Amino acid sequence: MNSILSSDVKERTSLTTFDAVSRAVIAARTGDTPRNSIEPAATKDEEEDTTAKSKEESTTDKNTCVTGKYHILIVDDDRVGRKFIRRRFQRLFPDAIVEEAVSGEEAVSKARERDIAYDIITMDHFMGIGDMNGAETIQALRDDKVDALIIGISGNAKEEEHLSAGAEDFLQKPIPSDETILDMLLTHLAPPNGWSVLTVDDVKMNTRYMGRKLRKISSPHFTDMSVAEKVSANLMETPKHSK
Repeated sequence: MNSILSSDVKERTSLTTFDAVSRAVIAARTGDTPRNSIEPAATKDEEEDTTAKSKEESTTDKNTCVTGKYHILIVDDDRVGRKFIRRRFQRLFPDAIVEEAVSGEEAVSKARERDIAYDIITMDHFMGIGDMNGAETIQALRDDKVDALIIGISGNAKEEEHLSAGAEDFLQKPIPSDETILDMLLTHLAPPNGWSVLTVDDVKMNTRYMGRKLRKISSPHFTDMSVAEKVSANLMETPKHSK
């Protein structure tokens, strides 16, 4: 695992730490050398209605996806809106477990009750159910230390409010192509919650060192980018300790 991670970081010095670790995890699972953690996607859902399908295909330049058992929560009071976003993210993350919430209050409750934390949360802004809007829900989730990649999604210009509340990014409707979304997600995406890394080294100090470094970069939100970049640089050189 160390060699996979190290060689990938050396190959592209601009690679983010989150992306580097994601690639290493995927490579360990598949036995392949990953490229941007992207693979050809599975066949589209045959049950898609004709109108929605034609709209999606017109905005999709390249059908791509991310492997890994990600846990995703879609927060939107509109059933059709939830269905549309679910379909898009299930195509981007074919192995994901996708859940839905119709209000900010339900989203906060689900996040608190879950055994495995959400990896990604998409957040509408104006919701007719409950008293919380999207920005208030994001703030409540961050106050609860919810460590998820939160993406605001709205037809209104609410980017500043969502980012100030703690979201990583924002999409204004109409939602862009799959490739555009994927490029945005890979800027922030950490390995899925519950990911496992085996570090093999006969020097105990080295395994502890790697464990500390990997824990530091496994958060898409609470890890400061300067810290992540520093850790990424350090991972290029494994400390040499004698027995």
